Amino acid sequence: MKRIALILSAAVVSMLLVAGLTGCIAAHTSASSNSSNTSSSTAAATSDNASNASSASDESTKDTSNASSASTNSDFEGRGNAEPTYDSKKVGRSKTGYVLVPVDWIDRTDQDFRPQQVDASAVTYVVDPTTEYTSAALSHFAYSSSIQLETFPTSYTDKADEYLYNYRGDTENYSDVTIEKDKFSGHDASVVSCKSIDGVNVTHIVFDKNDDGRSCVAITVNGTQSTNDAILSYVATWTAS
Repeated sequence: MKRIALILSAAVVSMLLVAGLTGCIAAHTSASSNSSNTSSSTAAATSDNASNASSASDESTKDTSNASSASTNSDFEGRGNAEPTYDSKKVGRSKTGYVLVPVDWIDRTDQDFRPQQVDASAVTYVVDPTTEYTSAALSHFAYSSSIQLETFPTSYTDKADEYLYNYRGDTENYSDVTIEKDKFSGHDASVVSCKSIDGVNVTHIVFDKNDDGRSCVAITVNGTQSTNDAILSYVATWTAS
């Protein structure tokens, strides 16, 4: 089933569950099936500034040396798809746009990224703190439910290709790699997705926010089978301001 239908249905679920919230924009995003595999972010060994908790090791004060004893993150499912999120907060920056996440999610941007990284790509990294685990793919602690927003001075197609090639080059840690062109909130977009050996679904939604072909915004989503639909519904609330 195409991820377009998944995210659109997730957006509907979000709007029903997050009753009383305003500013939610339904997003049309997809990623169908092709195959093979790193990226930035909390999911992959990707480019310097790019995605979820992969950037979350160097600056951390936690002991992450024992990756061989990685917890299966099925023990850290966090909020499942069925649990409503009545209280939400807006996170993001003007360069990347904003999404609504549950109020109990934690902003770990300052803890997990160097100031130079934050300045360079306007990173915002938020997590469900109940889903922390030790990642065998990343060799340090990570969060199986998270959203990361950032911007890059390159076209959305080039950035998406970078994610794609990195994952396809790391078949030991990532599988089921797909890429698809689509639209996200009215902007041209590419969606790259894969699955890590930790059992985490990684999705990169890369789009041309300014519609000029010279820069892009990347939203990186980490989720498990239990949480992925709910997290995509948070991404579906994206607004430019």
